[in-house]
Amino acid sequence: MNPRPPEGLPTDCQRLIVVGGSFDPVHRAHIELPDLARRHWHPEDAWLLYVPTARSPFKDKSPRAGEQDRLAMLRLALADTQHTALWTDEIDRAREASGPSYTIETLERLYTAAPWVREVRLLMGVDQAVSFHRWRQPRRILELASPLVILRDADAHQAITQLDATGYWSPPELARWRSWIVATPLRGVSATHIRELLAGGAQQTELASMLDPKVAEYIFQHGLYGS
Repeated sequence: MNPRPPEGLPTDCQRLIVVGGSFDPVHRAHIELPDLARRHWHPEDAWLLYVPTARSPFKDKSPRAGEQDRLAMLRLALADTQHTALWTDEIDRAREASGPSYTIETLERLYTAAPWVREVRLLMGVDQAVSFHRWRQPRRILELASPLVILRDADAHQAITQLDATGYWSPPELARWRSWIVATPLRGVSATHIRELLAGGAQQTELASMLDPKVAEYIFQHGLYGS
């Protein structure tokens, strides 16, 4: 299946940051932290490309909300944000064949779907960076998209120490990982916590600091996560 072009991505955009995740549901940190990374890297012309996963190869459970609900919430959250686009390729592929989505396949298809793009970065947290050597073809991924690792500045040394402890990366490679770190004021919000609050009877007003109001309204209108 040939990949469809990303939604909302202009053909003069040459720099992309891929933001992957289940977005189950999408929350404020999903929007704010990638934008900080974008401003750190290339604030003038880089775009954020949100790529919702069908199923992670490192998670046994599928996302709680259905594909259409997760896409609808993402579109609502991105509607008022600049330099953002959406690509449904991993979900599209899952409709054709079962099995997990691998980043290496997504990146290879991205260069086909958006051939005008010249440089791609891959946004990730420290946990993903530390386990990156277990991803499919990790060094090939680095040829296609260098990471941008978001974490608190105080955690940078610990992150490199953890990467070194894997025994996978050479000293020059570790130096490259250090250059890929973007210090950010990480927010204490997670999709898991939001789902727990909703299942426990939290009201829409209680989630105002965590969710875009349009996303919160969608969740309650459709009764997602036990709301």
